[in-house]
Amino acid sequence: MRLREPLVGMVWWIAAWGWAGLPTAAEPPTASQPGDTSSSQLDATNQQEQSALPAELRNPRLDPATAVSLVWSQLAEADIAGRLSLARWADQHGCRAEAKALANEVLAVEPDNQAARHLLGQVRVHGEWVSVEEALAIARGWLAAGHVELLAGLLPRVEAARGPSYVRREALRLHAEVEARRDRWDRVQQLWQQLYELTPTGDERIQLEAKLAILRANPDGMFLVLG
Repeated sequence: MRLREPLVGMVWWIAAWGWAGLPTAAEPPTASQPGDTSSSQLDATNQQEQSALPAELRNPRLDPATAVSLVWSQLAEADIAGRLSLARWADQHGCRAEAKALANEVLAVEPDNQAARHLLGQVRVHGEWVSVEEALAIARGWLAAGHVELLAGLLPRVEAARGPSYVRREALRLHAEVEARRDRWDRVQQLWQQLYELTPTGDERIQLEAKLAILRANPDGMFLVLG
């Protein structure tokens, strides 16, 4: 008989490294944050916006900054959706300052607008908006305290928010550990694959490739557990 639960820690001797030094767990919220949108819903919204771009943003003869300025000048004062769409486009095309300014214009009207907060690299924890770096530190503490279900809700928001690449990679690592503790190995494989694609060449990428190969051959995580 396989005693999976006592051996979960062994997964991470093989499947993760460097979780030492976790900060003290923050007090978790008692319920999910109201109004939060999943990363898949945000992706769908982004795709719809891209299909309806203003002509200026589709004109290859205009540099991105000029195109953003032209479209921005035409937006109605109350056009929240237009500002969010333009902010995302600006962010994707290297106009980070313009993207932040547009996001802040949205927040002046809707302080809890999740899409604008994500563009600024913020997520909501305890009902407060914090940077993705702060959210990641809280997530580490929750993991150390065993708040697995809460982390399953927080980490996708950290992954979706704008921030340094190392934050997203670390969030993916934590999320994979959470899903392993939940015995959801198909999800672990998806998260490791995302992490593999974001990881530069080197030892970490080689280790991820090996772990993915083991997990594909053993979808129930057997050999990752038993070491």
